[in-house]
Amino acid sequence: MTISIQAASPLRYSLGINQPAPVIDDDSAFFPANLILNANDDQIDNYALRIFDDSQPGKPAFEQVISFSVSGIRPSAPAIRIINAPDLRNAFLVQFELVNEVDIFYSINNPNPEAFRRYVDPVMVQAAGDQRESFLIRAYSIDLFGNRSRLISSFDYIVDPLSIYIDTTRQIADADGSPLKPFNNFDDALAKTLQTGRHSLMVRGAITITLPLLINQDIAIHGGWDEAWNNSRGNSTIILRTTDGSAGGSLQVEGASLSFSNLDIAIFQEKPLPVIDIANGELLAVNTKFELGADCGSHLVKSDNSTITFSGCGFSYEDSLAARLFDIRRTELHCADSEIVIASSVRFFQCLTASDSRVEFSTVNASITPFLGVNSFILNNSALVLKNSQLLVSAGNSTIRFISAYSAQVEMVNTYLATTGSSAVELMNLNGGSSITILASTLINTAASFTCFSILDGSVVVGNSILQSVALSSILLQVGNSRNVFLTANCFSGFDFISQGTLSLQDITALNNLMQSIGTYRLASPVNARALPFKPNFIEAPSTTFLPPVKGMRLLSSNSACIGYAIPLGTAFSGNLGFQGAE
Repeated sequence: MTISIQAASPLRYSLGINQPAPVIDDDSAFFPANLILNANDDQIDNYALRIFDDSQPGKPAFEQVISFSVSGIRPSAPAIRIINAPDLRNAFLVQFELVNEVDIFYSINNPNPEAFRRYVDPVMVQAAGDQRESFLIRAYSIDLFGNRSRLISSFDYIVDPLSIYIDTTRQIADADGSPLKPFNNFDDALAKTLQTGRHSLMVRGAITITLPLLINQDIAIHGGWDEAWNNSRGNSTIILRTTDGSAGGSLQVEGASLSFSNLDIAIFQEKPLPVIDIANGELLAVNTKFELGADCGSHLVKSDNSTITFSGCGFSYEDSLAARLFDIRRTELHCADSEIVIASSVRFFQCLTASDSRVEFSTVNASITPFLGVNSFILNNSALVLKNSQLLVSAGNSTIRFISAYSAQVEMVNTYLATTGSSAVELMNLNGGSSITILASTLINTAASFTCFSILDGSVVVGNSILQSVALSSILLQVGNSRNVFLTANCFSGFDFISQGTLSLQDITALNNLMQSIGTYRLASPVNARALPFKPNFIEAPSTTFLPPVKGMRLLSSNSACIGYAIPLGTAFSGNLGFQGAE
């Protein structure tokens, strides 16, 4: 503490600290215009100031001793008390306890040091009432000597009239679901939610939700909180499980919205039922991991006439006879910035069954390695978009069918897809007038047998992409009644068969490069091609095939059934080849 003493006239003085009054002699100093004393902190100092004035001739000398004490001991910081009465839903009282004779100064949600006010009576703080608000309360006290206490530790108080709080790490006898007195289990919190209509559940720790459970009003479950209910890096945990000995059940959502954020959801639902069954509702999951246990349900999510969004999520199956993620009807499904991991202990995997729906996977990384089989996407009258993703699909001893589409539209953009395994792969199966567009993507196959496009009735567009297979048997196009095939990929390699079936090729670009990379061009049934500027090494056509004339090519034929010219010199062929428009 610093003390300033001023004198109105010239004086001589002497100062003593914690000792008897000092003596004034001729060597005593003259009193300055402003005498500064630096008192010691955390103790009381006793001062004796002796002053003497003999500067006026003919007048008696003036002498006086002034004794005083200076305390450098700081007062205690004020104690704070929050009063949150039930009738003050959107407000609270701040009360400070006065200790000894001190003044208290406080500030609420104002970082300006000049904003402190003198405390007189309890302070009512009103919250907005329609959102979660955090109030930063600071205070200090000043005693009679002018000593100032330290600031109280910043007190962060939360008013959240829309949420119920759960902290399973604490046990409070009079818990009410507030941030100061959270419940420690889900059941009490859900009962309070149904009673009050508060839609958000804030979870710290791990809660268990017992199935079956019906949700018919909006509920959002948010995890990832620290002790002060601030956002932390770690997730909270939800355990979904059926009651021992029960017939099982689902987390049913009817006409409502269910949201998850910052959660790790461990699922133990050992019945052939969907884990989450939603109808006429909405499901939203952000930064949430779904970990499914052994033989867990029929699907993770089943939906009808709903909207589903996953962002920054993870899906993993560790051990199951059949792992299925989504079974949707009349639903919009969006999955972005997420990861799918299917372990080899899973026997069969199916990612999606969609009917009358629209699906988009964006920036999804998937490692799908079940032991037996994969049928990733089954589409009926639906649209699927795969973009900016990386997918690894492998099946040990059975077939991989990546996409099966009937009357559906598929678009793959900037995506890497690798298939491997010891059995057969049928990448795309199109029927019912389906279409697929592949742009700026890479498809790599190392499985034993590979069919890229099996088209009974549909169309294919491939542009600026790489399609490669090292299988012993690789079919690029297996065609039933293809309407349109546009192949403008940058690279095709490893394919021995270009088509099996009746193929109508229209407006094909860069087919010459395609055909040079194919060892055998085999036609299992007639082809009607308008323009085929290619130079295959070998052509096999067991039935009559009509090819248009190709300018600049010479005819080399040892078969009397061949007429016209279209085959380059040195090309071997078998079967009956007919050439239309021959000169």
